[in-house]
Amino acid sequence: MKNILTALLLSITILSFGQTTMNIYQNNGTTVNLPVSTIDSVNFTTTPPPSTMNIYQMSGGIISIVIADIDSITYTVQGTSGLAVLSTSSVTNINSNSAVSGGNVISDGGSPVTQSGVVYSSSPNPSFADYATYDGTGTGSFISSLNGLIDNTTYYVRAYATNANGTAYGNEVSFTTLNSTSIPTISTNPITNLDSTSAVSGGYGGGGNITNRGVCYSINTNPTTANNITNDGNGSGYFSSTLTGLTPNTTYYVRAYATNSAGTAYGNEVSFTTLNSTSI
Repeated sequence: MKNILTALLLSITILSFGQTTMNIYQNNGTTVNLPVSTIDSVNFTTTPPPSTMNIYQMSGGIISIVIADIDSITYTVQGTSGLAVLSTSSVTNINSNSAVSGGNVISDGGSPVTQSGVVYSSSPNPSFADYATYDGTGTGSFISSLNGLIDNTTYYVRAYATNANGTAYGNEVSFTTLNSTSIPTISTNPITNLDSTSAVSGGYGGGGNITNRGVCYSINTNPTTANNITNDGNGSGYFSSTLTGLTPNTTYYVRAYATNSAGTAYGNEVSFTTLNSTSI
């Protein structure tokens, strides 16, 4: 094992001077494709088990793979074929039917990139035979919006870049869309603008089709929509809530809430004490 790991590190060091991609083939049939120029370092941990290969990326991310799950590792020197070199961005803004990814074209392979985007599918190793986005030309980073997805489904994504010599693909990333019938996720904002009879809070909610959102508050812990509430619109995202008609010098408990067809979810509880009103 030690000789194999040493050879792997030496290979990365030598090949990092070219337009090279490291291809990690796993026993489950998936492949991780990483441009070597995006790798900062690699180390291996053996305790606690299982033994793991940790790939530290220039972007600050870490990819950890159990060594026993690796079938083989190969390297593709794309500069000799004239293909572009690129990487796939992690997936963000995941909802029940949409998400955002993208990529970064690191090198055009000696021929201008005429088209770039991502391909995605519910099966590993997506290609143009599946779904594709069209998001730009040339080198550099780009953002891709994935729409029309099926809820509660795992998707696989690869960035691509096409030049006169063909189409190159980046590393594969995966994500699972939210369940549209699940209750929302919600968090409560800290209290601001506090005085003797009012305060401001709010929250952030997402997941499904949120039809109502706001905060609930009470002088007792774990407030619900059966207590005092604010109504602050619908949909996902941040919202602000103004609490009025409060009693001076009183402790209140607040939780954000969000409602969709599956039910009502509550955020973390925060508390505050109103200021003591002064009189002359």
